[in-house]
Parts: sequence; structure tokens; C-alpha cells
Amino acid sequence: IEECSQVGSQWYAQIQALKDRGVAIIMFGDFHQTAQVSENNRYFDMENRRFFRELVDYNRMEKQFYETCCRNDKRIVNLLQGIIELKIRRIPNIFANSIDETALVNMCHTNATKDFINSEFERRWCSWKPGMRVAAIKTDRSAGIFNGLRYTIKSVNGDCITIENDQNKVYTTSRKNLSAGYADTIHRLQGAKVSEKANIRDLGLATANTFCTAIGRFERFDHICLDWIDKELRWESEPELSTPVKLIE
Repeated sequence: IEECSQVGSQWYAQIQALKDRGVAIIMFGDFHQTAQVSENNRYFDMENRRFFRELVDYNRMEKQFYETCCRNDKRIVNLLQGIIELKIRRIPNIFANSIDETALVNMCHTNATKDFINSEFERRWCSWKPGMRVAAIKTDRSAGIFNGLRYTIKSVNGDCITIENDQNKVYTTSRKNLSAGYADTIHRLQGAKVSEKANIRDLGLATANTFCTAIGRFERFDHICLDWIDKELRWESEPELSTPVKLIE
């Protein structure tokens, strides 16, 4: 199970059923990233729950940093490690680049910011045309289009849009399955790789989880653009709620 930190609590009964049938469960993921989407919008510290450890037979392997096979450069890795080890508890004032309004990638904490930035880029383009960046907002398996992935427009024929991904594969789908692709939420960008200058927006809403997720998208430290604020970075924790939840220890 890839990106296991994103698996909502509502799925664990099915995973346990597989385990009960003798299926070996192997989890891959980073629990220092954005919180999973669960029923009741409640965050669960899955990594430290007994039932989660039993699913993987109490086996754990932590990947070490090797500069030759890691997405991030050394400065990014050191920053992430400092936050994870609680040596860095606030957003550090170490970034050379402020928000760059010409950057073609924007990581947002809110849908409102994402929608505003995408609408601004659409306004600049005037109409959908070749070269414009788009993102899939729906999955169209027949066309090979998957929700959240990003593409570049190759041609436009009415409602039919021909697009190309970063592996130069070409697809055709309906415009209703796409939106402008210049901004997205940090949550949806988890797993993405950023190889160019990009902005991190809404820092006032940052948590340790969202900040680490955003920083971890970059290959190079000098591509990070943000308007620094002195903000405490707190890790997500399980709230004490009386609301019943479907989670069995």
C-alpha cells in the first residue's frame, strides 16, 4: 500500500480482512506529511497504533538518505530532518526567494487560494490553447487521465482537449475533466516532484505536516519561494473527541 499515511480510517477494516485471509501487508509512506482524509474529519496517529503495527507484523524499515538516489538536495534533507527531530520548531528565515508571481507552480493550504491563482492564470491565457498547463480533476480511465496529475495542452478541438504529460505521452479527454494547472493544494500535491521555482502559499496556516510535505516536493532548495513569517510548526495530533469513530484497536 503506497502512501499509507494517506489511507483513511474507513479503509482499515478491508485491509484487516485481507490480512485475515493470509495476505502479507506491506506499507510504504511518510507519516510526517499531510493528514489522511478520514470519517468525521478526525486525524489518527496510525503509525503509533497497535493494530497498524500488527498489520505489518511489527516490521519497520526506515529509508536512509543517499544523495545519489534522493529527490531532495542536502539542504532540503537537513531542514526536513531538523523539523522532524524537533530541532527546528518555527519556520526558519533561511529562504532567499520571496513569492514569485511568475512561478508556474503554486502550493496552497486552501482551495480558495488555489482557485484564485488558477483563475488568474486562465485570465492571462484568455482562452485554453496549446502550451497552457492543466490538471486532471476527474479520472477518465478510458483516456488514461487520473485525478490530480498535471499535463500541458497540445491542441484544443471544441470540448476535446489533447494533453501531454511529463513523459511525453499524449491523451485526449473532455475539458470537463480538467482545470487550470498552476496551483493546487499541498494535500493533492503530495507525491509530486517539483523541478522548477515554485511558491508555497498561505504560510499562516502551515503545520509541521504541511510544511514538510511542501518542502519535500522540491529537488533544489533554491527553487523554494515563500514570504517568510515567524510561524510555529506544530505536528498533527489526535484530538480528544467524544464522537464515536469506526476504528477498532
